[in-house]
Amino acid sequence: MASQRAGIVGPLLFGLIFMLVGVLGAYATIGDTLTRRAEARRYVAGECTVTGTEIERYQDSEGDTMYRPRVRYVHVVDGQEFHGDRIGFSSFGTSIRSYSEGVLLHYPVGARVTCFFDPAAPEQLVLDKSMSWSILFALIPLAFASVGLGIIIQTLKARGTPKGALPSRKAWRARLEQDGELVLEPRESASFMALFIGGFALAFGGAGVGIAQAAWVSRSVGVWLMALVFLGVGFVMSWWFLWSLLQWMGPRVKLTLDRPTVPLGESVSLRWRVQSWTPLNSVQLELVGQEESTYTRGTDTITDAEVFHRAELAAVPGDGRVMEGRARVELPRDTMHSFHGAHNRVVWLIKLEVDVDWWPDIEQEYEIGVEPWRRKARR
Repeated sequence: MASQRAGIVGPLLFGLIFMLVGVLGAYATIGDTLTRRAEARRYVAGECTVTGTEIERYQDSEGDTMYRPRVRYVHVVDGQEFHGDRIGFSSFGTSIRSYSEGVLLHYPVGARVTCFFDPAAPEQLVLDKSMSWSILFALIPLAFASVGLGIIIQTLKARGTPKGALPSRKAWRARLEQDGELVLEPRESASFMALFIGGFALAFGGAGVGIAQAAWVSRSVGVWLMALVFLGVGFVMSWWFLWSLLQWMGPRVKLTLDRPTVPLGESVSLRWRVQSWTPLNSVQLELVGQEESTYTRGTDTITDAEVFHRAELAAVPGDGRVMEGRARVELPRDTMHSFHGAHNRVVWLIKLEVDVDWWPDIEQEYEIGVEPWRRKARR
C-alpha cells in the first residue's frame, strides 16, 4: 500500500503545480485589471493635450528586448494642470517595435485628444478606459490549470488497486445498484473532456484576439501571421469543444449488468437503453478483450493496445428516439481475466456505437470486471 501511495505522489504533485501556476497566473493577470476596470466606471471624459511620446525599450526576465509605447499629456481642471502618461489601465510590452509605433501614430505631439479622469482624483488619467483585448492573454494560464486538473483526475482515477491484483469496481467506473445490478459508466467522461478542451479553446482564442488587435495597430505581417496561427488553433479547439459538448448533451446511454463481475467461462446478462433528442439510426454493441501496455518514449507517454478477443453483442437498426434491449455476454474460458498492473493491463470492454440523426455519433467504451475461471467442485 505504501508503494502504491508513493507511486501517485509524483503525478499528483506535478498536476497540482500545473494547476496552481495556471490559477495564480490568471488571477495575477486578470485580478488587478478587473479591479481597475471597476474603478474606471466613475471616470468621465475630458480633453488632454499630448506633450510627448516615446518608445520605451527594456529587457524582460529572459533577456529579450521588449518595446512599450509611452504618451505624455496634460489635462486642465479648474485652471490646474494634471499630467499623465498612461494609455490604458493595463500596459504591456512586446518584442515587435512596429506595434508601439502604430500606437503612437494615434497621438501626435500637440494634438488634443479625449482622455478620462476621476472627478474625485483628477490626477488619475488614462487615454483609453475601454476593455483592452490584452486582458485575453490572461486566459492562456487557464490552459495550464486545465492540464493540471486533468493530471490530478486521471491519477486519482487510475490508482485502482495494488499491482497485479484484480481491479476493484472503482478501476472500471461503475456503480452497484441496491438490487445487485451494476450500472456501467464510460471510461472517459464526456463532460470533463468538454471542459478540458474548452479551457484550451478559450486560451488560444483569447490570445489570438489580443494578437490580432496588436496586428491591426502595427500593420505588421509577422504579427498577423502569429494572430492567424493562434486564431486558427482557437477555432479548431472551439469546434472540438462544441462537438464534445454536443456529445455530452446527446443521447443518454445506460448499460446494466445483472451482477458485478463474471468469471471466465460464464456469461452475464447486459441490458442497454439509449434515449436521444433526435432519431436513432442504429445501435451496435460488441465485447472486446485487449491487453494495454503503457511506456515512455522520451517525454511522451504511450499506450499500445492489442485485441485478443472480439464478439458482436448486438446490431440493431434505428427505431425512433428510444431504443433498448438485452444481450448475453459470453466470456471464453481460454482467455485472460481482468488485470491492472503498473504498466500492463488486461481489460474487457463493452464498446458502444450509436448512429444519430442530426447529432454527433456516440462512441464509448465501458469496462467490465472479469474474474479468473472457477473450477466447479465435483459431486
